[in-house]
Amino acid sequence: MKSVTWIFSVVLVALMLGGCGQESDEVKRQRLKEKIARMEASKEIDERERKAEERAEAKRVADKREAERLAAQRGSAPRKLSAREKEIEEIVSEATALYEQGKDREAKAKATQAYAAFEHLPSKDKATRVRYLRLLCVISDGLQENDQAIAYATEVAIHAVDDDDRAFAYGHLGSAYYKKGEYDKALEYYEKALPIKKKVHGAESTEVGTTYNNIGLAYTNKGEYDKA
Repeated sequence: MKSVTWIFSVVLVALMLGGCGQESDEVKRQRLKEKIARMEASKEIDERERKAEERAEAKRVADKREAERLAAQRGSAPRKLSAREKEIEEIVSEATALYEQGKDREAKAKATQAYAAFEHLPSKDKATRVRYLRLLCVISDGLQENDQAIAYATEVAIHAVDDDDRAFAYGHLGSAYYKKGEYDKALEYYEKALPIKKKVHGAESTEVGTTYNNIGLAYTNKGEYDKA
């Protein structure tokens, strides 16, 4: 009888230990799900903050390029804009204002109109082209028009005049491919953007931190948790 009781006790302890192990695995799985959910929530917050920053950045870039253009002209005769170029700049200003107000569709229509007119100019300034393309890219991104954002970002990369343009292009290519669920492509461009953003913005910048977060989320969605 004692032997039977002892055997029963051993079996009961084994079952309890087995149950604890299963519970531990379940807890681990739950923690992983919660971690992924927190990362996704963080991504959404970062995305909203990024869009707000980009609305301000669109204006900063335009102002910076204009200041650089004027500075470059100080040592030489200033280039006089044609009447048509002035008209295009006015349309771009309207598009930028609409974008800053969150009126993305109206902004896209104006920006598209301006870029079409720019393409018909007999002489085209490279920096101006990139400025217009960047505006079209961020507006398309805000409208979730991923394929168009990819097309515009690719053009920015082709016509880039500095590292800031290249960082912008690769970052937006990564973002658009991520939204399309093409995580390998997204990682390719995020990792291209990372060293350039470190150079342009500094290793401790928000831009670099966001890129690291995006890389982690892409690996997470691929199921490669160790790399994430």
